[in-house]
Amino acid sequence: MSGNKIVWEKEWSSDDMKTVPNHALLTPSNEVVLFRNYLNSLGIIPPKTLIDIGSGKGRNSIYMAKEGFQVYGIEYISTAVEYSKSYVLKSEMQEFPKFILGDVTKRWKFKSNFFDLAIDSLTTVGLQKNEREKCRNEMYRTLKKGGIALIRVVSSDDKLEMELMKKYPGGEPNSSLWPDINKFQKNFSEIELREFYQDFNILVLKKLKKKALKLGRVFTATNWWLIIQKP
Repeated sequence: MSGNKIVWEKEWSSDDMKTVPNHALLTPSNEVVLFRNYLNSLGIIPPKTLIDIGSGKGRNSIYMAKEGFQVYGIEYISTAVEYSKSYVLKSEMQEFPKFILGDVTKRWKFKSNFFDLAIDSLTTVGLQKNEREKCRNEMYRTLKKGGIALIRVVSSDDKLEMELMKKYPGGEPNSSLWPDINKFQKNFSEIELREFYQDFNILVLKKLKKKALKLGRVFTATNWWLIIQKP
């Protein structure tokens, strides 16, 4: 994780985020907006407690808080956390969102069965296997029974990642090390995804494609949009 931390420290401290430019935006990811709409279709309305796992500069946390949810963002890059906090203060938002400096691969500072909802939007793709497992287990521990989570990860069928996995393998199946910066990324097949979240009930699993910019290249990204529920 230390290698990726160096990458993200450079990214979050820059106004020109060249690795994944969309992370510099303050607008929420489309997949999180879809998640909000999905919750609405289930009759799940605010206020509900929500954990944004790897919240970055806070764009998804801020969006969900503006929608009325009691959002906690957890992020291990201090620059990103401070940016998020300062934005909230300038925006004169109320009690939420709250941003916490913390490592998602270690025990979270929340009680068991605390959250109603969780969002992991491209966070665990940057974690090694044992780290992903720790993060998933903490999400399971802190979600209430019946709690629902959005998991957004990159598909192993993603065209750019297929190229990177071939040229720059990351040391485990369906993974890559991005050239020049050595950022680790895990990409998932459907079998891997179902196995990894086998302790949850899978409510929705589908692929979403959209135009994206990464490593200076415009391409069609292929992501998994997974909705799971704690039994």
